[in-house]
Amino acid sequence: MSQTRTHDYASDLSSEAQNRKLARIIPPGVYEGMQVAVNGTIAPGMLYTADGVRIEESGNVLPRWGSSWENMGVPPGDPTYGRRDLIVCQYLWEASVPPPAATYKVIAGVPAAAPEYPDIPENCIVLARCYMPAGAIVYTEVLQASPPETLVNCTPNADGTHSVIKGTLAAMRITFDVNTGLYAIYKRPAGTYADGGVIDWEDPILSLDDDGIVQLKALAAALAATTPVPGSSMVGVKAKTGANGLLSIANGTLQTALEKLVTDGDAGLKSLGDLISGHVNEDEDAHVAGAVSFADSQFSAETVAAALIELMTGFGKEHILPKDGNDSRHKTLHFADPLPGAPRLLMDVSGGTGYGRYRQYFDGVNFWMTVNAYIDAANSFKWTHDRGDLPALAIHMKYTTGQMYLAHKSSGAAWEDWNIMFDIQAAAIALNRDVDIDGDLRCDNVNTGTVAATAVNASSLRGSSVELGEGGPKILKGNTAPSDSPGVVAPQGSLYLRTTGQMYQKTGIEDTNWTERT
Repeated sequence: MSQTRTHDYASDLSSEAQNRKLARIIPPGVYEGMQVAVNGTIAPGMLYTADGVRIEESGNVLPRWGSSWENMGVPPGDPTYGRRDLIVCQYLWEASVPPPAATYKVIAGVPAAAPEYPDIPENCIVLARCYMPAGAIVYTEVLQASPPETLVNCTPNADGTHSVIKGTLAAMRITFDVNTGLYAIYKRPAGTYADGGVIDWEDPILSLDDDGIVQLKALAAALAATTPVPGSSMVGVKAKTGANGLLSIANGTLQTALEKLVTDGDAGLKSLGDLISGHVNEDEDAHVAGAVSFADSQFSAETVAAALIELMTGFGKEHILPKDGNDSRHKTLHFADPLPGAPRLLMDVSGGTGYGRYRQYFDGVNFWMTVNAYIDAANSFKWTHDRGDLPALAIHMKYTTGQMYLAHKSSGAAWEDWNIMFDIQAAAIALNRDVDIDGDLRCDNVNTGTVAATAVNASSLRGSSVELGEGGPKILKGNTAPSDSPGVVAPQGSLYLRTTGQMYQKTGIEDTNWTERT
């Protein structure tokens, strides 16, 4: 065993003894100034080395870089990747004359897509950690060195960790980051680690940022939280019993008290609801409707009885009242007037999943009865299939023109308009489809006589065409377009209905002179 004493009585003075006097008592690091600029310039300041030497600079200095530290300033950026550097003060005390001088160096990192800081060389105090972007000549990020940490029962390691000195005692670490303004105190209980064990500091027990105490803010947020744990579970309450003895809570948390109050209160309200229901349903305790006040802007009545009478009076305009028998059947149906430009739906009846829907529409001029078709208000009031795999049918009446027609639309077809099959107008009746006649055909003139048989080409009625008058126009049908070569033979003015629903008219003497009509 040996013992070293610094400055015993009457001992020789030496720089080594003077340095050792405060070494390991005052933590090494930057104590004043020494801020690094983006171009590497180091401001005046003072630091303390690990071997107890105080180094002070009264003016700006530049670090050196290069293979022999021959360059001043900072090395430029790599053309492709960014780089992380350390700006350090390197010093090792030696018993020499003249004494060694401290040097300032750029410890350059390796350029990479995700660069990391290089290792800290021996005998170096870090002044700043810097980032040099690709192709740049100055730093875009400079993290200044913070003041030395205060350590109790622990020592720093080269890799930035700390080791406990005596494991049976508690350890503490106090830090302040000048870049973020965060002050933090870390503590580990006694007996957590063996002697020399590396400390896992975990979260600080107390930390302050620009907005105050971090732990206090977290506690306030936890008290306000509803999930996953309600903040009320962190608040205690004393036992309390109501004056009537109907509601009470025990010592516990606010959340427990709330749950009991809600449960007991809900049960009590349910019991009260049962009492109200029994009161209303019992004849001897029931309220007289005429004695119950009533107020609603939709009624002029002031009692429940008067409101019921007022309601049934309006109901009776369209229905047979229950007191008149017949199970309140309809007398008539009254509909509101249609909106301008918007047909009003009067009736809508579902035919089930395998069928279309039956509807009635009215817009003030036109009346429709449809199956498997509806007016789509969201699509400019266009007609649309309910089910595209089924055809649609319609009966349309328009009183301004005295017109009524029967129309259809094929299944799956792109909808442009109805295909009119039968059209009754003031001047004529138009048949736009083939007519199959299985019985006799009579053409009477106001039931006073019969048109001569020669006026009807009876032989054509069961074929693929109908001839209107001897040698006159024909009505024909077929699968292909009649204008396709070689064309369909027919007199001018004849009509041809294609199976696709298209209609053509013979407009010339040639067999292919057919014009499509819409």
